[in-house]
Amino acid sequence: MSVLKEPRRKGHFNRKSGNPLPVLVESETGIPAHHAIWKSFSGRFNGDCVEVCDVEDISSLYNMGFFGKGSFSRGLPRPARKVQQPEIIRERQWKRRCTWQEESECSVKDGSLEKEYRDESPSQDSDTDTEGDDFISHLRPRIENDKNSSPEVLNLLLEEALFLSYGLGCLYIFDTYGQKILSCLEFWSLCVELDNRFIQRYVTYHHFRSKGWVVKSGLKFGGDFLLYKNGPSFFHASYVVRTEVIFGKTDSGTKELDWTTLMGLNRLAETSGKEVLFCYVICPENTMPSHLVSLTMIKKCKVHEVLVRRWQSSVARIDKCSEVKQDVVLDIHSEEDE
Repeated sequence: MSVLKEPRRKGHFNRKSGNPLPVLVESETGIPAHHAIWKSFSGRFNGDCVEVCDVEDISSLYNMGFFGKGSFSRGLPRPARKVQQPEIIRERQWKRRCTWQEESECSVKDGSLEKEYRDESPSQDSDTDTEGDDFISHLRPRIENDKNSSPEVLNLLLEEALFLSYGLGCLYIFDTYGQKILSCLEFWSLCVELDNRFIQRYVTYHHFRSKGWVVKSGLKFGGDFLLYKNGPSFFHASYVVRTEVIFGKTDSGTKELDWTTLMGLNRLAETSGKEVLFCYVICPENTMPSHLVSLTMIKKCKVHEVLVRRWQSSVARIDKCSEVKQDVVLDIHSEEDE
């Protein structure tokens, strides 16, 4: 019987574990869910992910469940961060940045910015070090206040946003223009259109979140998700999750994984101290992906976990020797008893 590996704790963390995100269950408390008495958040769908801009919402979502990732930060988002040193750029870069900002504000109305940049030929003022020898002697540095700099926001994966909206009921998702609140079914339909693997990915995400794991993107390790105990601030990821979908009993909706890809994924996970976990999402029989447009189909899907490990001859030899020694000791004790 295989034993699960203990997650590796990070030795340089200095954060305390926050309280989990509170969820109001009306059937248990008898109190209807309402934003006036229960915390709710809001985000905007930008066509690729869901952006959360409010500073308090960013802090709550990340500290109470490690949802999302900062648009500029590597780990913990810092929307109100202070810049110790100003950015140093060329004069032409500053002018170009101001011009882009002015034209982008005008392009919202007529949509002419995309065509203008597409037809623009390379300029001689490109960002290259082609200045003469007297360039340094003519420097006149100055400080400008960049009022149009983009603040850091919290980017939620599509699976994270739907889980907060549908699973926990605490996130309001606005459309691209920020004028209409998308229902769970409308957002589900948009996600299915954007990603043909979204159904199996969300079922997998919902499954592991319900089991208490902190689920993050596993793109940098060749998988779909990474599973953390408590959160990435305290432990390294324990598993690299790859999702597959099966329709019915035999019909598989994904391409079979070849041995080369499997061994490469396994070796990459071992190098980083992780294990590969396959998650098979079993959808109802005679159900095709195009029919899975309703959120009610999520409850009918089943999840089967398969832990994949590479066979190592040295480890197997040590285990076999330990079993032989144990048998010898038992035989000696039995002869002494006689």
